[in-house]
Amino acid sequence: MFELPWLPPYDWHWMFNFLQARAVNGIERFQDGSYIRSWRSGPHCGLITMTPDETRQVLRVQLTPGLLAVENQAREGVIKLLDLACCPQPIQQALGTLAASRPGLRLPGSLNVFEQGVRSILGQLVSCLLYTSDAADDMQCVD
Repeated sequence: MFELPWLPPYDWHWMFNFLQARAVNGIERFQDGSYIRSWRSGPHCGLITMTPDETRQVLRVQLTPGLLAVENQAREGVIKLLDLACCPQPIQQALGTLAASRPGLRLPGSLNVFEQGVRSILGQLVSCLLYTSDAADDMQCVD
């Protein structure tokens, strides 16, 4: 297990809701305040469990034995996924009143570039399907 710090504020409720709404069944789940997901790096695979400790402002990260050999890559991926390297104060200052209602909002990423690409394509396909289905409903003739 290792811990990753973050600079406050951090809106964990929003981040976990965002990730949960897009969770891939069989890959990701949320349980008891933790985000648990499978991950593969080369021949190494296992589960990553991420649990925020808001009092201490650290994220507790636990890897199953299959990922211990790639702990550094997992660490880097988690930092990118949850935008833990963000320094929110300059962003809040630059956004001013736009950021006032949601302090601590972060930009979710991914554990690796391939996953981000797949999620982007799937998200676009779902959006297009919903749009075309809504458009078709709107164009139906009613007697």
